[in-house]
Amino acid sequence: MKWLTFLAVAFTFALSAPSSAAASTCVIDSKNARCICPMHYDPVCGMDGRTYGNSCDAGCECMSIAYAGECDDACTKSCDGTAYEPVCGVDGKTYGNDCYAECLEVKVEYEGACQVASPLPHG
Repeated sequence: MKWLTFLAVAFTFALSAPSSAAASTCVIDSKNARCICPMHYDPVCGMDGRTYGNSCDAGCECMSIAYAGECDDACTKSCDGTAYEPVCGVDGKTYGNDCYAECLEVKVEYEGACQVASPLPHG
């Protein structure tokens, strides 16, 4: 029983300790059917034209991300109703579709979400 209590306390401490990995993790609390997102402001624009506090907040609303940053009203109006068909811009950022990339004056590098390069092995 003491071992189980120790594990519960250690697990709780690990969840509350700040770390860069935890900052980007979205945890869904299935008991209460709600999301638990980090409290850092890293805005993203949803395909619905609404600015979300971070990608976890958007994901918890089941919203695809149009692009990183606060929503630009002009782009939201001109790209309203377009489908989520991600493209990778020459700036290395993923956009919800070519309409959003072009509206923000970013050329499309290729279709699909941007691929993150894996780090080179040491040694």
